[in-house]
Amino acid sequence: MKILNDTPLAEKRIAILATDGFEQSELEEPMKALQEAGATVSIVSPKKGKIQGMRHAKKWR
Repeated sequence: MKILNDTPLAEKRIAILATDGFEQSELEEPMKALQEAGATVSIVSPKKGKIQGMRHAKKWR
């Protein structure tokens, strides 16, 4: 992914706060958008070590 220096968040650092039970897409999609806008993104948690996300299966009618 090529980041241009004139993007809205170029050279900005953003922290995303997450903990166990986070929705996978609610973490990954904003993180990707921030990175594409030029930000350096870090995920932080109040818990040490790894955190466990969840994935919901969507039922189709």
